[in-house]
Amino acid sequence: MTARVLVADDEEILRVNVAEALTEAGYEVDTVADGEAAVARLLEDDYAIVVTDLRMPRLDGIGLLKQVVATRPQTLVLIMTAYASVETAIDALRLGAHDYLLKPIVLDDLCARVARLLELRA
Repeated sequence: MTARVLVADDEEILRVNVAEALTEAGYEVDTVADGEAAVARLLEDDYAIVVTDLRMPRLDGIGLLKQVVATRPQTLVLIMTAYASVETAIDALRLGAHDYLLKPIVLDDLCARVARLLELRA
């Protein structure tokens, strides 16, 4: 069975590039432009992994992380950000994120991290 991944990022170019790389790596990928749309998708469908930007309109990555932990605790979360600090990384991991990736994203690295998370989930 193909793992399902939800990508949430307000930057369309990055969202499309990440989705294409993950699709080429063999995953079934859906995309949304913000955290609220991601929560709505999570309530409808089951995803193995959520890849989310930290800063998004309507609901940020931390808010989305909290919703995932509360509603789909089996779903793993990887947070991406261009606004990294030790504090935000620690906060995200403490709240339940399983990985933290700095932008600009290296797509091969992202795919490798997703594969590792799926091994962890199994």
